[in-house]
Amino acid sequence: MVRYVEIPRTVHCPKWDIDICLYGKYYLSDDINSSIGKFKSASCPIVESSKRSLHMQEVKYKLLRCLDYLQCPLLKDFPEEIDTHKVTRIE
Repeated sequence: MVRYVEIPRTVHCPKWDIDICLYGKYYLSDDINSSIGKFKSASCPIVESSKRSLHMQEVKYKLLRCLDYLQCPLLKDFPEEIDTHKVTRIE
């Protein structure tokens, strides 16, 4: 069974001058006693919304596009490992 946790991070998008919440996905070890998560990927609501058809996009991100998301420093700024015991607040 694959176990993972998503860690939110509120950031300010310099391209669109808005605050957004990015999510970092961390896979957890198969060892039930381990609390270490390994970074897998990060997602941005602007990018995710733009993948949907126009009528399915979130209103606040409608028509916003980010073609540079593969080079986005905000998406690359998640730590490679986290200790899930130290995660005390989920936004």
